[in-house]
Amino acid sequence: MINLTYLLLTSAMAVPSGQLAYAADDGSGGARVHVVDLANGEAVAVGPGPADGAPVWAPDGAWLAFEAALEDGEGRGVYVVQADGSGGRFLDHQAAPWNTEPQWSPGGDRIAYSGGAGLARRVFVYDLAEDAETVWGGGREGLLSPVWLDDETIAAAGLAGTPGRDLSADIFAVTETGADQVPLEGGGRRYFEWSLAVNPQQRETLAFESNDGGYRDIFVASRDGAFINVSNHRAADWRPQWAPDGQWIAFESFRSGRVGVHRAHIESLRVHDVAVDAASDNWGPAWSPDGRWIAYVSGNGAANRLRIAEVRGDAVHDAPGAGAPVSAPTWRPVP
Repeated sequence: MINLTYLLLTSAMAVPSGQLAYAADDGSGGARVHVVDLANGEAVAVGPGPADGAPVWAPDGAWLAFEAALEDGEGRGVYVVQADGSGGRFLDHQAAPWNTEPQWSPGGDRIAYSGGAGLARRVFVYDLAEDAETVWGGGREGLLSPVWLDDETIAAAGLAGTPGRDLSADIFAVTETGADQVPLEGGGRRYFEWSLAVNPQQRETLAFESNDGGYRDIFVASRDGAFINVSNHRAADWRPQWAPDGQWIAFESFRSGRVGVHRAHIESLRVHDVAVDAASDNWGPAWSPDGRWIAYVSGNGAANRLRIAEVRGDAVHDAPGAGAPVSAPTWRPVP
């Protein structure tokens, strides 16, 4: 009887809390960033719409940043707004009309993003205190998907080689004055490294996608170039997302026949299912701050819905108050 009572109490406690930001159709057929409180189901539209991109939280959870269509319709800019929807504004972009993929610095006082067009994209950094934009990487072109390793160094996917011949995407370490390719062990051949993600506990460690070995897999690498395949499957694996403890990576994969969410342990290389369903696709994983839950998007060609799965349990919830269709969920950090 004691065991049964314990199980019932444990099951009753398996309810996610906190706030999620995501992009959702607000009825116009576009996308607008919202924030939903999981405790009461109240969702607030905080983005300008109608073409907001994936939101990212500042380290202290006070602000969001995301790309959005500029008010004049000419290009995209980085938009910042507080969690309650106040204080929203576009950054004052001087150098490029097309600014995407914003990422907060560890200190939360700067935002890096990719700016420009086509193969000429460069890494820009906006200092919020100074209200000023600067170009990093010594002006090197072909840099995309920047992520901060520390407050002075950014990792980015950089185009290398010759267009139409041996063009690839390699990993570059970007500072304000230059951009140097990160040598990976066994390098020399042309692979594509993409979707960089920084380990929150060991910021010198990166996860990324690569076709090294012939398949699209998730790899983990350190700054010295040592790297290992952690997903290792013939089906495509992509979009790595670190758990808060830095020991697990959630990712999307076709290994179940449809798009599903899985998680891999970076030391044991064990892979577990998180959201796999023969009737629908599941994608866009986002860890809760305590690592207990993973939010994701689920759909079968109809309206996508936001769901939340318990990582080490069987509880699965529809996120209360989240509109549909939705995309790009991200959990608000706990300071």
